Amino acid sequence: MLRPAEFVTLLINTADAVSKVNFSDPAARKNYMQLERAFTESLPMSMKKFMVENIPQTPFDNEEVKIMGDTYRLKELVSSMQYGGPVQGMQFGAEPQAFDAPPENVVRAPAGQVDDPNAPVDPMNGAPEDTMPTELRGADEEEQGDFVVNSYAVEVEGKQDLEKMLTDSIMAAAKDGVAVQPTGDPSQYTDKTNLVDVILGDGEIIIPKELIRYIGLDKLTKINNRGVAMMKAVEAATKQGQAQAQEPVQ
Repeated sequence: MLRPAEFVTLLINTADAVSKVNFSDPAARKNYMQLERAFTESLPMSMKKFMVENIPQTPFDNEEVKIMGDTYRLKELVSSMQYGGPVQGMQFGAEPQAFDAPPENVVRAPAGQVDDPNAPVDPMNGAPEDTMPTELRGADEEEQGDFVVNSYAVEVEGKQDLEKMLTDSIMAAAKDGVAVQPTGDPSQYTDKTNLVDVILGDGEIIIPKELIRYIGLDKLTKINNRGVAMMKAVEAATKQGQAQAQEPVQ
């Protein structure tokens, strides 16, 4: 089975190859259509659902799915599904009091997953648009600021894996005597240094600067970059689909 990063690379390379096809050449167009038909017919239903959920328009939108005798269009089915419940102000790991930390060692910081299930999505890449204004701590010459993991990176890496990563970092900080308490209220931050206005999108995960050294900035950056790569691959596929739809059928 392909690892998420390998799958993202495959999608990017495929999109790049498709972008180089000369669709004005009837022979090239015919060969591509035969390959596309063979590929799409072999896709498992789970992959079709993923594509329908994340790409505005796909060849599978009107594919019929039977459930307990009833017939649904795949687009309707996916739109009505709930892929896990949104969690407001998600807290990763144990509460600070579980570490038996004195009050002066409790650090209230922004952490958790952004919750705006009704946010509109970008028609080109399917990512939720930024709709939730708040304040985070920005970086300066001496210190890294808070880190935001984009929503596609959460999908690529897996929400449970990221939750475990954050839980482990909270526990590691606790061993150093620092009890990180997540909060979504900027007025409650223990450290309000260099606050900046930001607008976040549904599904993004905020990692407080106090935990970055336990996870690693390089690791977080690579996770985010894989999400960006996936987003660009979906956008390229959407543009390619739109271009094909405008091509005259011969």
